Amino acid sequence: LSGYLIARFGFLSITSAVPWMPWLLWAVEGVLRNKQSLRSILFLSFTVAMLLLAGHAQTSAYVLTLSGAYLVFAILSRGIAADRVQVVTLVAWAGAGVVGGICLASIQLLPTLELLQTSQRVNGVTTERLFAYSFWPWRFVTLLSPNFFGTPASGTYHGYGNYWEDAAYVGLLTLVLAVRAVGNWISQRRLSASDAPLRLVPFYAGAVFVATFLALGRNFAPSQWLYERVPALAMFQAPTRWMLVAVFGMAVLGSFGADLWRTSPTRQKWSRRILVVGAAILIGSLLANRVTGGVIPSNYIIGTARLGFVTVIAAALGLALRRVEWRTSWRPAWETATLILLALDLVVAHWGLIPTIAAAYYHQTSVVADLIRPYTENGSRYVYLPEDEYRVKFSHFFSLRDFQTGDQAHWGDVRNSLLPNLGMIDGIPSASNDDPLLVGGHDSLLTSLDSLSPEDQIKALQRMNVAVLLSDTPRTDLDFLGESGGIRAYRVSASWPRVVVTDCVESPDGLQCDRIDSGSATITLSTPSQITIAANTPHDAYLLLLDTYYPGWHATVDGKENPIYLANTAFRAVPVPEGNHQILMNYQPISVAVGTSLTGISLTLCGVGWFVSGKRRIGVANEKEAAVS
Repeated sequence: LSGYLIARFGFLSITSAVPWMPWLLWAVEGVLRNKQSLRSILFLSFTVAMLLLAGHAQTSAYVLTLSGAYLVFAILSRGIAADRVQVVTLVAWAGAGVVGGICLASIQLLPTLELLQTSQRVNGVTTERLFAYSFWPWRFVTLLSPNFFGTPASGTYHGYGNYWEDAAYVGLLTLVLAVRAVGNWISQRRLSASDAPLRLVPFYAGAVFVATFLALGRNFAPSQWLYERVPALAMFQAPTRWMLVAVFGMAVLGSFGADLWRTSPTRQKWSRRILVVGAAILIGSLLANRVTGGVIPSNYIIGTARLGFVTVIAAALGLALRRVEWRTSWRPAWETATLILLALDLVVAHWGLIPTIAAAYYHQTSVVADLIRPYTENGSRYVYLPEDEYRVKFSHFFSLRDFQTGDQAHWGDVRNSLLPNLGMIDGIPSASNDDPLLVGGHDSLLTSLDSLSPEDQIKALQRMNVAVLLSDTPRTDLDFLGESGGIRAYRVSASWPRVVVTDCVESPDGLQCDRIDSGSATITLSTPSQITIAANTPHDAYLLLLDTYYPGWHATVDGKENPIYLANTAFRAVPVPEGNHQILMNYQPISVAVGTSLTGISLTLCGVGWFVSGKRRIGVANEKEAAVS
């Protein structure tokens, strides 16, 4: 129920990866406690594989980093470092578990690695993209009152950047208990009497500090300096996502504080003081609203009043603890009340951050789709120019400050717009794509369109098999097809068909191909993994297929293997001799075959290992029982 997860609930890969964080730390702890247990290694491999298969590389990297740091901390803090053999053994076993997890997930990792190597991110992200979402320092206030700057759920958010990127609220009570845990550790350190759970306090407190430092990104000069000099930190955009580690650390510290929540005369005195302060904040905020006559934005007033109210309730629970300790039978009721307070605090704080819409939304008719369908039925595509797409998204439809959940007409216009990748709902092919990883050649080709003159844009679109251009601005150089919801559709005439006979010349960036008037090519079969083409060429030429060039595609001409070349920046070209021919293209990626084999072998070995270790444990247990007898 933390702000980090609830505010990102639509990011399914993130919310699938984050829950494996405690499991992975538990698996590392298992390796530490059962130093040569095969099952502990296999469990570590399983959790690593599940984390990787969740599909969010950035979250996986942060979780693996935290787990590695936990292993190092445990070795140093538990006196293991003095025994070099034991250290090497632990690191080797943990490394084997991680490698095993990678092998288990290879069926997905190797194809993803292949895509990464051909993607627009192969050389990392640009500085602008890297620091696009850095934690806004003023949002530290929201650790006390989550919606102090408003919330997009009600259209009141007026903070910097995206609400969900900086959402990190874990509950005021959690924060107070986390501070208490750190305080208890400091006092017990002075007494040299730190118990086992408290020995982990410096690790999680350090994790919170380091993660917060990194999350600040460009908003804190030392943090930005570190990003600029450590290449590994620049692999992912949005430094604020390091707050995942900070949120987790605060939650664990809060649990330590809850376990140590005891009363004393001094603590009772502080609880009374906090109760008075909370009441003063609550009353002061209400009076401020009345005195200023509404000059102060309402979310500041509501946020401050909320802080005062929750503080009063938390302090009251602390005061009630003294009576609970006198009457132990009251303890379950008190603990239940505390959990209810925390749950309500989090639910109310994040209410409305997971908007939904009726399933019928996806089945309704799109006016724009019906308008352009006749021009795309032959396999031609529609496209948004990158600048137009960005403007339509963020100037017309998607607000960072308001989810517009009650405006059904607005979301009807979004559905109607055919923004990437909404065209898939209607089965209309698009040259635009909104995936985070894009094939580099295709992405660079689309990006280059913005720098061209209108005349050269049309020529480029024709060569890309684009028959319809969608835009929110008028164009007089194209035939106007119609308009709906502010989106205009224009006909791009004389666009090349999806497959065409061409003459090509070599260039440093691959083949450059021009269509020839004679010759013909027709697609007779098209599936995601196979394309069959019947072609006739007047002389030795190239068959140009205006589908994205990508590793793993193989071509045969009349049953004989032929190479596929990169052509016109992003497409596929196959050399064909004069005459009539049958061309077959099959998608048979080595990455999938090797990944599947590695996963299969790893699953088999893990299954055998689990079975053998189980038999061994039963044998050891029987030996112990016989010895006792």
